[in-house]
Amino acid sequence: MSIGSNSSQYISALIQTGSDAMKNLYYLDFSGKYIDDYSQSLKVRVSNFTPPVPTQGKHTFNYISTSVDMPTPSFTMDKTLKFTFRLDENYELYKCLLNQQSTTMNAGTGWATNQIPSESDGGITVTAYVFDRLLGNDPDNEDNYRPVYVYRYCYITDITGLNYSYDNANPMTISTTMKFLDFDDATDTLLE
Repeated sequence: MSIGSNSSQYISALIQTGSDAMKNLYYLDFSGKYIDDYSQSLKVRVSNFTPPVPTQGKHTFNYISTSVDMPTPSFTMDKTLKFTFRLDENYELYKCLLNQQSTTMNAGTGWATNQIPSESDGGITVTAYVFDRLLGNDPDNEDNYRPVYVYRYCYITDITGLNYSYDNANPMTISTTMKFLDFDDATDTLLE
């Protein structure tokens, strides 16, 4: 790409992608005891977010000299959320997630529990919004997103710590892994 008379279109495209320029246009909205206390909305654009997908089981039904796979009345699902966000723009979220993690474990004191807190006691509800071009073309406008997934009773199993480096000027990112107990199926929303 040469910079010349067409450079303004490239600059405009870069500006329109937003400050983080992440390709995966998902917003995650976090709510819960340690998050609702903050005045700003903790709705952030994330990368590497893949919604968990259920898989229905099957069993083999033998009939004469052949067999047929039939569905079972059960399914399996890895109830894990993984996502990455930029720390420089979302430091409040990082602090909130660390506070939430302290409701189920504290490595410094050696304390841990198997009790998953409700939202009023420190649990987190995560709502995922997907970018919908039918609502508009601006990925920075929150009105152009619609909710498609809601995960409840989330708790953090892993969150990366701060990693200071002088090797490059890339923005620091935080990777988070959460488990959840309950969710709203997005199938009906996606088919609208």
